[in-house]
Amino acid sequence: MKQLTALIMAFLLVFASCQKPNDLATGKDISYTQADFVDTEAIGVGAEKADDRKSDLKVVIRKVSNAVNTYRLVLKVDSVQLNSVVPTDNPTFQPITGQDNVISAGLTIPDPTNPDLDQSIIIKGQLVFRKQSENGYFVYVSDPFETTVKFDYELVTVDYNLKVTNNSFPIEINEERDFFILPNGKTVEQAPEVARLKPPRLNLLAGSKTVRVGSVISNDPAGQITKMLFKGNLTATDVNQKQVTLQVQMDLVKTVNSAIGVSAWGYEGCLNYYDETTKQWKCEGDLSGKLSSIGILSGTLYLLDNRGITATIHQIDDWQGETGDF
Repeated sequence: MKQLTALIMAFLLVFASCQKPNDLATGKDISYTQADFVDTEAIGVGAEKADDRKSDLKVVIRKVSNAVNTYRLVLKVDSVQLNSVVPTDNPTFQPITGQDNVISAGLTIPDPTNPDLDQSIIIKGQLVFRKQSENGYFVYVSDPFETTVKFDYELVTVDYNLKVTNNSFPIEINEERDFFILPNGKTVEQAPEVARLKPPRLNLLAGSKTVRVGSVISNDPAGQITKMLFKGNLTATDVNQKQVTLQVQMDLVKTVNSAIGVSAWGYEGCLNYYDETTKQWKCEGDLSGKLSSIGILSGTLYLLDNRGITATIHQIDDWQGETGDF
């Protein structure tokens, strides 16, 4: 009987250990190394990093193991600007120490249907961030959050608040910064390629003169790519409910870049289309009132270097509204 009781107790202990929920405080359901925290901050073209940056914030996002659409946001802050309250031309950064520093952060991305708006992924204060020590460096790891957003090469905005409490200089920081999110384990090399197309929707409804497209290029730390050109076809339905196919081409220009060769590009100027009636190239403004559907693009993206020579060609077979990699 005693043996039976012992066996039952052992079984219950094993069963209980199997049923124990994941410990959110550990954050061991993701992986990263110090090398992952590279300088991915997005900087406007032709601009230097702002002198009023208040910390050396680095950002990674990691998918939680064995979970669907579940991630953790990991922030690394090793130093803060002493004079962050009143920025100067010569900012001084000081390493931070102590275990009681507290951070909270919000996370947004451009809305895929309207690049002028933001889509909130995390609301500041919504998740708890826990400070952890990893092989001699500290990070702040969020609780898990769920989203259907695919973060590889996504341009995100981090709105964070950091309270440095037990350092020799107690300070509180509030700041917004933009970052590119690299794929897990991605290394940087000089081999320019299209990493992402966004937003994919081309709004060509009757009366609209706006066509918005965008792209993210990776693996260009030397900054060789100076221009992107799209040539292809636009298939849509006209106001008479007849399907039409137009030859189109457009230029994209660099909007923001980073120190690691990731850059965002956006449509600027005119989407040129070939008018078969007049045998001339015209601007998409002339399409106003002629199309009654959302267009589908197919064709080729050309990545050009500063000599105007094609460095890379990227085929687009069916660009019709899915967000993600092509």
